[in-house]
Amino acid sequence: MVNGQETATLISKFMGPGYLTESIGFEYKPVKYFSTRIGTGTARQTFVLDEKLFLDPVDNTKPPKASVFGVDYGKKVRNELAFQIVSAIDKDIFTNTNLKARYQMFIPYQDFKMSNIDHRLDVALTAKINRFMNTSLTGVLLFDKDTGTNKIQANQTLALGFGFTFPR
Repeated sequence: MVNGQETATLISKFMGPGYLTESIGFEYKPVKYFSTRIGTGTARQTFVLDEKLFLDPVDNTKPPKASVFGVDYGKKVRNELAFQIVSAIDKDIFTNTNLKARYQMFIPYQDFKMSNIDHRLDVALTAKINRFMNTSLTGVLLFDKDTGTNKIQANQTLALGFGFTFPR
C-alpha cells in the first residue's frame, strides 16, 4: 500500500521464471505405480525474459536487483549442471480414489552446499464421488533459494467437478 491506496506489485510474467531441464541418467521402476529417475548429468536453464522484474516494483529509481530467480541482472538465462532425483507414485489407494505424488530434488554441482538443494513435492488426491461428480485435493511444497526466500513455499487447491456426457 502507498498512501493508503492498494497498488499492484509485479512479481512475475511469462518466462519469469521459465525452466527447461534436460537429464541423462537411469530409471528404476520396481512396480507399475512407482518409479525413481536418477539424473547424473542434468542441465537446467532458468529464463527471466522481462527486465522489469529486476526493478523495485514500488520505486523504479532504486538500482536494479543483482539477480532474480538466480538469473543475474543484464542476462536472460542461467545455466546449471546438477544431480537430480525424481520419484513418482500413481496408485489407486481406495475404490474410485487415486493418489499421485512426485518429489524432485535438484543438487547443483557448482557451489554445492546443503542449503542450495532445491526440493519440490507435488501431491494430488482425486476421488470420483458418483457418475457426475468428482473432487480433487492438490498441494505443492517448494524450497528453492533462487525464488528469493529461504522458506518453504506451499499452495493447495480443493476442487469439485461436475461432468455430463451427452448421448450419442
